[in-house]
Amino acid sequence: TSNIAQDEILEGERLRSGKLRESNPSTPGVEETGICDEKLFFEQKIMPKLKEHFRPEFINRFDDIIVFRALTPEDLKKIAKIKLAEVIKRLSEKKITLSIKEETLDNLAKSSYDVKFGARPLVRKIREEVENTIANKVIEGNAKEGDTLEI
Repeated sequence: TSNIAQDEILEGERLRSGKLRESNPSTPGVEETGICDEKLFFEQKIMPKLKEHFRPEFINRFDDIIVFRALTPEDLKKIAKIKLAEVIKRLSEKKITLSIKEETLDNLAKSSYDVKFGARPLVRKIREEVENTIANKVIEGNAKEGDTLEI
């Protein structure tokens, strides 16, 4: 994986959402509907950036190049559920129950959202604010077998 052409990819995301259509109607890859033609966008915006960084011989070794879309806050919420399910499982081994409010998931996703950094800030926030707090409670004896914690 690489962050090459990250700015162009983010531009493509904005194009697909129609946010740049009015300010720059002549942008390559934009149809009358404001939807980005992904193949044209890739050929005109992404491939030149790859060629700036890699020799043609290297690029030719790839069977395919996949451009990932940016994560949304809703995507982050789904990732938070998965990460917190891992915490719930580890706590269940200690016979401690963890209950997570929907509001907590929303707050974690919204406060961690950064289009350029993906899910990394979310994972750090869960570790720092959830896992470390719970670990301290367990170490201090404030969370023990049979307890239910709610976040």
